Amino acid sequence: MENSLKMYHKLLSVILVSIIALPLYSQKKSAKNINDTTTIITIDATKITFGDLKKAFEKNSMSQGTSFEKISKDSAMDFINLYLNYKLKVIDGISKGLDKDSAIVAEVQNNRKLLAESYLLEQAIVEPAVKRYTELRKYDKKIALIMIPFSPSGDTAEAYKNITAALKELHNGGSFDFVARKYSTDTVTAEQGGTLPVYITGLKIQKVLEDAVARLRVGEYTKKPVKNDFGYFIIKLLDEKPREFIAISHILIPYSNDNPEKGTIIADSAAAKKLVDSLYLQLQQGADFKQLARKYSTDKLSAVKDGFIGIYSRSTGLKGSGEQIVTEVETAAFQLENNQVSKPITSKYGYHIIRRDSTVVFPADFEKDEIKTTYRKMYYKNDYEKYIDSLAVSLCKYKLNDANYRLLLSYYDSTKTTLDTSFANKIPADIKAKPLYDLLNKTYSIGDFIQNLIVKPELKVTATNNEGFKKAIHKLYEPVVLEEAVKTLDKQYPQFVDILNEFRDGILLFKMEEVNVWSKLKFDSAFARKFYDTTTMDLKRPAQYDISEIFMLSDTALNRVLSDIHSGKITFDSAATEYTQRNKYRDKKGHYGFVTADKNKLAQKAEELKLKEGNISEVFKYENGYSIVKLNKFEPARKKTFEEAIPDIAPRVQTIYQKKLDTAWLEALKKAHKVTINNKAINDIF
Repeated sequence: MENSLKMYHKLLSVILVSIIALPLYSQKKSAKNINDTTTIITIDATKITFGDLKKAFEKNSMSQGTSFEKISKDSAMDFINLYLNYKLKVIDGISKGLDKDSAIVAEVQNNRKLLAESYLLEQAIVEPAVKRYTELRKYDKKIALIMIPFSPSGDTAEAYKNITAALKELHNGGSFDFVARKYSTDTVTAEQGGTLPVYITGLKIQKVLEDAVARLRVGEYTKKPVKNDFGYFIIKLLDEKPREFIAISHILIPYSNDNPEKGTIIADSAAAKKLVDSLYLQLQQGADFKQLARKYSTDKLSAVKDGFIGIYSRSTGLKGSGEQIVTEVETAAFQLENNQVSKPITSKYGYHIIRRDSTVVFPADFEKDEIKTTYRKMYYKNDYEKYIDSLAVSLCKYKLNDANYRLLLSYYDSTKTTLDTSFANKIPADIKAKPLYDLLNKTYSIGDFIQNLIVKPELKVTATNNEGFKKAIHKLYEPVVLEEAVKTLDKQYPQFVDILNEFRDGILLFKMEEVNVWSKLKFDSAFARKFYDTTTMDLKRPAQYDISEIFMLSDTALNRVLSDIHSGKITFDSAATEYTQRNKYRDKKGHYGFVTADKNKLAQKAEELKLKEGNISEVFKYENGYSIVKLNKFEPARKKTFEEAIPDIAPRVQTIYQKKLDTAWLEALKKAHKVTINNKAINDIF
């Protein structure tokens, strides 16, 4: 099943991958009377429309987000031909009745449930959330908070009393600034009248707070306490601006020369002020900002980039890192026009001259992947459970018998889990027989529930309390609810039929290629020999050195051994057996066999010393000791023989042979099926 799903997800990318090397863009003239229903390809009675091709192209990951109609005509024709070949193979499989094959039907059915559930949850939960957060991220908002946490014991009464008192003062005309300073327990924001120091946007604060902010207009505050797991909040919307991304550069001149990093040494703040004023005057007179930033700015990271800090948003910070810049710089930058330079401003880092380089405009959905990832991490699980619970009631008629549920709870020790299976013995048979909940017109008893707690692995460590039992019941009806929900998926989402057909087509394609290509693919020696004789591949075999070595930790001892070898007292092989301190090589008489200089340092040494066959080197330092080597035999570089070259040429030969089989198959398919391409429409579009 896993392989089938992978094949489904990658199907079009695999088939259409070769388009990426082609030029994508060309100048366009408008195409009249062409729309998504215009037929571009006809195979027998099957019509492939411009909309079909557009959807297939844009679904392919290699399209890099480019619209189909914006690619060049050459690229379009290559894509159309690739898609035509793919559809020809699938249609041929269907014409042969392969789609009715029991194994293929079974594989499609076995994977339908997984595909359907994944598609349903994406459409019903994730996509609406992504759409909502994309809308929220169109704005930056400045808020103020009054925060009153719960007591460490978890008691909420005192916090509620204080938040109610704060609200009362606000209702009676008290300023938010004053009330925040008086009541809010967050010292950082309270000292600022509750004001959060940074702007926020979608997915930047907890959902319950975000939802409350979304309902406010500028100047309004929440008229009821907002509660989360931490405490109670009152929130005021201070400001709302369309979200902007701007490219910012600056020149930084610090106040003193404490650890000066570069450039001009500044003695004190007066000298720093004099320098920054001088730089600003030069800029007013037409000096190049980039040159001055490189020469004078002490912010190393930006100075080497002509002062460029990055692309910045008030709420999400610097693009890429998310870092926030100091408030003074941010405020100044957003007050500038594009290409405008600020007067010197001050921050805790020193004097800045800010340049707003440009306003950067991104596509509407440029943050879609980031939003989806963050949403899944933060809120998806909770939204998923709520969605399943709502379907359980609306679709599957789930109803809990509250009285019997409370009766069940009364028999349990809330400090234990179902790992202690003795709990089941404490409940009388008549209690076990009582109905606990209804689902899909079927009643499940307390006994049924207890049995599931005992036998189902995922429920064996359930806490025997209200929260634990509610989660256990949810886990029991979750698969039932999902199975029921996807039964009508085709009617709810007609496009799911296309996905299922694509999945089936992927399996058909795999089976057809297996029959027509892969099963016929073998290593053809004659074809390979012809390729070997004509190829321009580098089949050179490097020079081979058959060497032996004696390795010792002492150069004095090794020189004595070498002297004995030269005087004929002992042979090299005998000396290697007796003296080499590489244990594994004593039995081998120090023999390495044939090695190459690019992979063996001893062979490299033999090459450097230009040893001849039979020569023995002088002692040389090697690794953590000393070595001598003997060149037993030398074979110069040459072209590999056919047999030696087989591992090198086999992949290329197989690829060529595979393409040959595939081309022959496609030619046969084009003769067997009537294929028409609407060239006029293609010319009009591209």
